[in-house]
Amino acid sequence: MPKPLIKIIILFVFILNLGKLIAGEGLITVTFGNNKTCTYPNTLKLAGKTIHFDISALAKGTRLSRAVIRVPQKKIKFNTDFNLIAANQSNAKALKACGPDFKRLDALAICKAWLKDPAKNKGLLLKANNRNINTKHLVLELSFIGPVKEKIPSVSNLKISHREGQTFITWKEPNDIVAEDNPKFELWEKNILAAQKKRSLVYRVYRHNKPINATTISAAKLVREIPEALSCWNKLAIQTLEFPPGTKRSPLWPGKIKIDQVVTRYVIKEGEEAISRTTGLAVISAAKKGIRYYAVSIAINGKESIASFKKGKNASGPIKEVKMVFPQFVTFRKIIPKKNRLSKDPHINVRVAWLEPPYVTKPGPTQFYFCDYPKAAKGTQEKKAPFFLYLSQYGASSRNLGNPLWISTKAAMTQVSGIAFAESEDAFWAGQHQSVGTLRKHDEGIVINHGQRRIMASIAW
Repeated sequence: MPKPLIKIIILFVFILNLGKLIAGEGLITVTFGNNKTCTYPNTLKLAGKTIHFDISALAKGTRLSRAVIRVPQKKIKFNTDFNLIAANQSNAKALKACGPDFKRLDALAICKAWLKDPAKNKGLLLKANNRNINTKHLVLELSFIGPVKEKIPSVSNLKISHREGQTFITWKEPNDIVAEDNPKFELWEKNILAAQKKRSLVYRVYRHNKPINATTISAAKLVREIPEALSCWNKLAIQTLEFPPGTKRSPLWPGKIKIDQVVTRYVIKEGEEAISRTTGLAVISAAKKGIRYYAVSIAINGKESIASFKKGKNASGPIKEVKMVFPQFVTFRKIIPKKNRLSKDPHINVRVAWLEPPYVTKPGPTQFYFCDYPKAAKGTQEKKAPFFLYLSQYGASSRNLGNPLWISTKAAMTQVSGIAFAESEDAFWAGQHQSVGTLRKHDEGIVINHGQRRIMASIAW
């Protein structure tokens, strides 16, 4: 056989095998810690105030794209001071909190150093003032591109629409957890808690300025983590009662919850039907215009394993985004006075908007109550009309505004349109610091008047 032909055959076989190798690679996320669900359990050791993660299971040449330490806690207190600092390193600085929720610590640089030279892994020095944080259950997540061996289910039917600065992302979840379209709260809660007890499943939404595939995913930004089976349900509409009879408390929503109420799903576009019960939902506000690509993966107990990204299944094509000026408001329900009530009773339009900082402390849906009195003056560009902002106890007013007969007795209000706060954890009118509820330090960020900004945005809308 001629030598040139032999060389061609060898080259062809090499390329073929290389193609097979590359085809089997993708995004891998593994976990280290003492939890049984970790990829590498019993790899966290505590010695006094030093925490040591044994990551020797990873090959020396592993190229990390993300490394975070998840800090378990039910609620981060206002005065929480939690620091992890590289041990035996002069001038070492504490690991910084990172997104998307700033309840985890960025450990990428130090983990890269440990992989390059394992002798440098002397652990992390703990300095904290919060005993609620269980350091025994810290988990280190490491992400990299490598051979995909473990199969994790994938989302499907990924759809994306961009409207006036906001990108609405939906996908079909692989599991039908709730199993009913109109469940009573008790059944809804029971099914979701049963699923959560088995494992922790979240959907991770990635964004990139290039098409996302098994290689480019390592450079994509993680912009959201969406819990399983919850994002399509309108928890904001769950009714709470001030008095105990017929109520219960739930880990899924605060307050004394009316147990026999039906839980409803979100509408994400005016005039459309509610999204289905197996729909995952994430809404992203564009900070600037440009072309973006999105992908959604599944993480089970922190672990990811995905080699295939397909357009329309778990990845998107190019999405042309424009900078968001004001968020979109979608009407969810109306409170209409009964015939036997006074004619001056207002109609209440309850609208939902998906907000991000600086309108709220953390991304998610928020309710607004719009009052429309029959005799209220309608403003125009040429002739402005008065607008009433109603504040009440608890820093909110939706509870009172939900009863039109009570509020309509305020004679002075019947000639104006108005808006009320929906109850939220950041309803302090003066504002709230960005570090509250996160692992950020008090010198990281500023006080933001979220409530005032929400009102101004809704009025402008």
